[in-house]
Amino acid sequence: MSHVVSLNSRKGKRVAQDEHDLGVLDPVTSSRIVAMFEAHGYTLRGAYNSPLLAGAGELVVLSRI
Repeated sequence: MSHVVSLNSRKGKRVAQDEHDLGVLDPVTSSRIVAMFEAHGYTLRGAYNSPLLAGAGELVVLSRI
């Protein structure tokens, strides 16, 4: 795979206080996704949010060439 495109939240989902609360225990944010791919040799080529995307969304493009 030479390119990765991810559309995710910059802030992640609401964090649950415990396993019975609504929300997630370990949120996945765009920055976390980028860090995971960079650890495997990918390079961030661009990150796009406002004004292209509404809300807390972020589109990231990574490549390994």
